[in-house]
Amino acid sequence: MADTPTRHKIAILVGSLRKGSINRKIARSICSLASDKLDCEIIEIWALAPFNQDEEAAPPAEYARFRERVAAADGCCSARRNIIAACPAS
Repeated sequence: MADTPTRHKIAILVGSLRKGSINRKIARSICSLASDKLDCEIIEIWALAPFNQDEEAAPPAEYARFRERVAAADGCCSARRNIIAACPAS
């Protein structure tokens, strides 16, 4: 009996506004090349409003939905330009 490979749900964050974004193409390529092992979801983050910690107790709906999508994934990677030196964990 052949073992069925484990599939993993991966969220790929893409933040580019450009239609021909290299980052988005890379994200799509990852999904295409690993489609037998991964269930990919590309999550566009460019439309998220700047984070405001004062709204943490009752975040905007777009943030609640973003968090749900990321939490539902087994793993997450980011395909975006690194303008700042670090990406916060929350």
